[in-house]
Amino acid sequence: MTAPIVVERTSRLAAPPGPVWAHASSMAGVNLELAPFVRMTHPADRDRLTGPEVSFTSWLLAFGLVPFDRHSFRLVEAADSGREGGSFREDSRSWMQARWRHDRDVVAEGSGSRVTDRLEVTPRLAVARPLVAALVGFLFTHRHRRLRDRFGEERPRPDRAVRAPGTVAGDGRGPAQPDDVVTEDGPMSTDATTPGEATGDGTRGDLRWASVPALVRDAADRFGTAEAVVDLAGDEPVRLDWAELRRRVDNMAKGLIAAGVEPGDRVAIWAPNCWEWVVAVLGLQSAGAALVPLNTRYKGLEAADILARSRARLLLTVEGFLGNDYVSMLDAAGRPDTLEGIVLLRDTGTRPAGAITLDELLAGGDAVPDAELDARVAALDGNDVSDVLFTSGTTGAPKGVVQTHAATLRAFLDWATLVGLRAEDRYLIINPFFHTFGYKAGILACLMTGATMVPLPVFDVEAAIDAIEAERISMIPGPPTLYQTLLNHPRFDRSRVDTLRLAVTGAAVVPVELVVAMEEQLGFETVLTAYGLTEACGVVTVCRREDGAETIATTSGRAIPGVEVVIADPDGNRLGPEEPGEVLVRGYNVMREYFEDPEQTAEAVDPDGWLHTGDVGTLDARGYLRITDRTKDMFIVGGFNAYPAEIEQLLGAHPDIAQVAVVGVPDERMGEVGVAFVVPTVGAELDGDAVISWAREHMANYKVPRRVEIIDALPLNASGKVLKFELRDRATSGS
Repeated sequence: MTAPIVVERTSRLAAPPGPVWAHASSMAGVNLELAPFVRMTHPADRDRLTGPEVSFTSWLLAFGLVPFDRHSFRLVEAADSGREGGSFREDSRSWMQARWRHDRDVVAEGSGSRVTDRLEVTPRLAVARPLVAALVGFLFTHRHRRLRDRFGEERPRPDRAVRAPGTVAGDGRGPAQPDDVVTEDGPMSTDATTPGEATGDGTRGDLRWASVPALVRDAADRFGTAEAVVDLAGDEPVRLDWAELRRRVDNMAKGLIAAGVEPGDRVAIWAPNCWEWVVAVLGLQSAGAALVPLNTRYKGLEAADILARSRARLLLTVEGFLGNDYVSMLDAAGRPDTLEGIVLLRDTGTRPAGAITLDELLAGGDAVPDAELDARVAALDGNDVSDVLFTSGTTGAPKGVVQTHAATLRAFLDWATLVGLRAEDRYLIINPFFHTFGYKAGILACLMTGATMVPLPVFDVEAAIDAIEAERISMIPGPPTLYQTLLNHPRFDRSRVDTLRLAVTGAAVVPVELVVAMEEQLGFETVLTAYGLTEACGVVTVCRREDGAETIATTSGRAIPGVEVVIADPDGNRLGPEEPGEVLVRGYNVMREYFEDPEQTAEAVDPDGWLHTGDVGTLDARGYLRITDRTKDMFIVGGFNAYPAEIEQLLGAHPDIAQVAVVGVPDERMGEVGVAFVVPTVGAELDGDAVISWAREHMANYKVPRRVEIIDALPLNASGKVLKFELRDRATSGS
């Protein structure tokens, strides 16, 4: 089988998306626009195409040849948004074509619409490749000419750059570019229409790349010898260019294949931010596996629980980070039976029982041919699972959020474009890679844009200032506490951080004064706030670069393209501007499910596709979101989500604790911290400091309560529920 030929065409039409979509959707599997060049016998009713598969025969008249072809066709997905447009993906195989995949996207743009077609066709015989490439390029150019003739062409505005027409990209270096620089619109968070907004070259991330591994290969071809990763943690910096990064990713993938990793398996990473983490995640995904990241602050019991429930096949980890011996911690808790092996990403001279080194893993991959890895990458589909990120909730037990390659690629190409990340940026990634933001807005956004990754294993202000100066850092995202710490540090000197350009923050209320100080004292040209949650791929709303300091400080921006945000009352009724209620999110970014937990999934996502976030907020008339409270009682400690139910469950394992309730209270440095109210078991003598010391040994440090109060009984209502508002008032008055 040969490499796929990729063609992409985009047309900006004068007609609104409704009639364009009505016409375009009827073309699924039919391709009547290609007449008189193609004739097909096919089902007349498009609804019949949504079944498992249908078959039809086509004949093609071209260059005096009349080849017949028998197709096995399936409409993979179709999203009908009516007057707002829609999209479909169709997939077929035939005698002549090993695979034919077609994506069509119709969206509103200004007063008209935009139609994007992306086609991947894989000839069965290499000898047919030149002819197929020429035919496909010609036929899709003809298709878009027919569309423009039918619906009229909307010319680009004078201030818009125009690209040369797209070409057939048959060399494996990624898709051809669209005909025009276009915009990406999506359903907005209010009923008001919103002007189109630019998102790069107009190509959706999920249409531009079939998977994250396809993105890796494209980045290596586009950015070549430019720096991809700079790791400053060792005695000597490790510097990888994009071509070298791909080489190491391929070697990692081969090693994992040799170790028995199969497509659809889950592989866990328990390690701090480092170059090996980047190679590991991209390597495991290239082997067809899904990522399961573990928080570096987890203790053995927490890690063992997630490894067991995810049935991760391998664990990639390190020894000695922050004094932690992860493998020993895991063994003390009980290594899950489903975990087949442990790989040490860095060789520290000691080897726990049952673990192998990274070099040993890579050596095993020498026997895996390139063709086998290429086949794994080519087989990946946007609908395949890219990661399972475990996040806690009101039930106390972490739940695995299942997300796909397509949703991730689409969300973070839009994110990178909206915030203005670019190839010349040098990105200090302080957000941990085990978190959605560090992994997706960090690693993947850099792959998309060519920005250089400079990971820090932990936030140390001295190390951050040194890195900013030495590496000429321009981009730093993080919680507000990060920037406040930089500003307040005695070594802070504006001249040492004069390269800073872009900051993206959120996760807490941001004072207007801090935004101004970030611009005037830290020198950021752009400061943006955003809102997201793991269940929505980590990004829901983002401020725009043209927004003022007041908007940036007091809101979390407006919905990203293709995502809806509404505010609803407890009965699900949509509320108006400035009316507080629960934040609901709907769109492609909403998780597929909680891993093997249909009941929790049904509680979080209703039958109409709305994700119930549990956050309380308001939308203003412009569609900008303001988060005002959290119905789930979650509080945020230095950018980390802390869930009272989970902390209470962990504290409940203490032999002398009978009952416990945890609330969050404001903290000047960390944003919020936890306060625990503990009822001892009968006859036990408990001391608050001793409970805190015990907690430090049994849970991640951000979960450890800042203060513990010993009380005789928890305040309860008539139904026996703990009156947390009373405890919160008491904790606040005593803080």
